[in-house]
Amino acid sequence: MSSSAVENCWILAYDSDGTQADNGEFVPHFTTEAEARKRADGAWAAEGGVAPGYFAYTTPRQLDQPCLIVKCGCCGKAYDEEGEGRSVHFETVEDARAVVAEDEWTVLEDGTYRCEPCTVAAELSGEAASR
Repeated sequence: MSSSAVENCWILAYDSDGTQADNGEFVPHFTTEAEARKRADGAWAAEGGVAPGYFAYTTPRQLDQPCLIVKCGCCGKAYDEEGEGRSVHFETVEDARAVVAEDEWTVLEDGTYRCEPCTVAAELSGEAASR
């Protein structure tokens, strides 16, 4: 599988109980503490689709382990479950394989994954791929 480990991501955790904050659809991950803090301070409201102050009672917290991002071995596109330009972060290779395989990505015999457009292009050119 073409995947890459991201440095331990930053998330926002609620001050009251330490649980991961989400925006109603997903748990946002950030690459730096500064980026997470900026979002906690309200700079992400319009961009993140939430009301100002939504993350007001949160604190940036770094995850204990790196996340995995699955990338197409052909074009390098990161797996994006909803097609909204946000790469999905996985905790384990097994989680990544299960989800990506259900979403029209194919796996080659060498374990490399291909996104749907690259799979279609390969099939049109006569190149074999296995699921």
